[in-house]
Amino acid sequence: MKNILLFLLTILLAVPLQAQVMLYGLVTDEVSGAVIPDAQIRVKGTNISTQSNADGRFMLRLDSIPSRLDISAVGYRNAGVTQGRMAESLRSEAGSRGRELRIRMRPTATMLKDV
Repeated sequence: MKNILLFLLTILLAVPLQAQVMLYGLVTDEVSGAVIPDAQIRVKGTNISTQSNADGRFMLRLDSIPSRLDISAVGYRNAGVTQGRMAESLRSEAGSRGRELRIRMRPTATMLKDV
């Protein structure tokens, strides 16, 4: 029994513990300042993504700071956020609070022709 406990303890100590980080953000219109619901936020090069809620807010749970986030929304130009800008906004799982990442998107200018 003692050997089994020692073995399990050794396994647990051998596995590095990795803290997760939480990235909180708000997506808004660059011109009007209005919130943008349903914007897609994707971690570049992965399948990790989320969508902003009705208030334009989103949350991503990550193992590490990604190199880039790509943001898209209907009626807006695609936007990107670099690692340096994200680092200022991260909150650790332990509860230390960072700032909310604010993403401002530029509307696309499209004209419809009369039919």
